[in-house]
Amino acid sequence: MERKTLRMEYVVKEQDTIERLLNRYGISETLFLQVNPGLVKLTPGETIWIPVVWRICPRGLLYPMARNDTLASAAQRFGMTLYELLEINPYIAPWSSVPGQILIVNNHLAENRNE
Repeated sequence: MERKTLRMEYVVKEQDTIERLLNRYGISETLFLQVNPGLVKLTPGETIWIPVVWRICPRGLLYPMARNDTLASAAQRFGMTLYELLEINPYIAPWSSVPGQILIVNNHLAENRNE
């Protein structure tokens, strides 16, 4: 299974610390600093990068559900309908929504993984 690191923008909040962000997103300090070179201290309102490691499988990307995700919101995030999400995840119950649960999402992205 291929791994690909992407990054998402994040606006620092008052209570944020680097350690809290590392724990919240399950990332290493090394990876965090690779996408935020020279960052020493967080400043509220500042925009930083959060690295996201995707595991690419033949049918799509593997996405671990976040704390407030629903299947519908996860589907929408990746440009899918709930029906499409359930179709490529036949093992998922439609009413299921468990943080950390792995979903296969947007198999169209997997077709372009060499870009």
